[in-house]
Amino acid sequence: MVFCIIGLAIFGILGIFSAKYRAYAKEAWRCLSRQITLRPCDTDFDKKMRAKFAGKFMRFPKVSKAVYRAFPALSWAMVIMLFVSIYWTGVGVYNTIQYGNCNGPGSHEFCIFNPFETSELHEKISKMQPVAVSDDPSIGDPNSPVQIVEVGCFKCPYTKNSESIRQQLVEKYNGNVSFTFKAMALPTHNLSQETAEAALCARDQGKYWEYHDKLFEYQDNMTMEKMSGIAGELGLDGRFKECLDNRKYRAAVEQDYQESLDAGVFATPTYFINGKPIVGMKNFADFEQIVVGEIKGTCDTHE
Repeated sequence: MVFCIIGLAIFGILGIFSAKYRAYAKEAWRCLSRQITLRPCDTDFDKKMRAKFAGKFMRFPKVSKAVYRAFPALSWAMVIMLFVSIYWTGVGVYNTIQYGNCNGPGSHEFCIFNPFETSELHEKISKMQPVAVSDDPSIGDPNSPVQIVEVGCFKCPYTKNSESIRQQLVEKYNGNVSFTFKAMALPTHNLSQETAEAALCARDQGKYWEYHDKLFEYQDNMTMEKMSGIAGELGLDGRFKECLDNRKYRAAVEQDYQESLDAGVFATPTYFINGKPIVGMKNFADFEQIVVGEIKGTCDTHE
């Protein structure tokens, strides 16, 4: 039974590329399923694999014999390693989702799950220019020593998962940080353009940030009807529907998209902290370290 477990995992993966291994995977599954239901394995899968494994060392009879005898222990070792690998992979995925790095909060070490860790992408980031900001919605003192601009998409799950960063920074560093959100309506995301336009329509009635937050809250179930429903929740009047129906901000959203491309933005969310780019999901500690450094640098300049 032990090797049936590891065999199912190994041959299941190899079976993607070869029919021979698919047959082994089916045999491992049959053996495992029968033993789980307290029936004897009728394929002799363990014995067959034991013989094949030992046969690889036939040129060295003593080694082959030793491997054959030790096969049960080797099988247990492989099963333990399999479950340990599954556990740490799960931990890495969780840390990546929660903290932006598979090594956990506050870590700056290389993360295999982070798509922004390759040298090619680092080069792309180094070529970025500060994104143009004109009439984009902002929160906080515009004369703050730290100016943060986020380029995000209302339909991007990574932008949604990074929203708490803005809330924490503005709350903790009130007076020292201003935050601007520039919507980059990605063609690959359905309703990305429309949600960006809707948020600007809500700004006409002083409800941009409230609408902004609701768009992320309902991101998974977003429809045109839901956009109108959010407007109703926030007490927006008929001007909102007129604004959205007439595509009042279509050109403005398209301009934001082009300005983002011109700055070299290639993924959302992308942040510019006093013009310095940060791409992708990061944890709060990463931002805080940069923000504190910028505040200190500004203070030192004025001393």
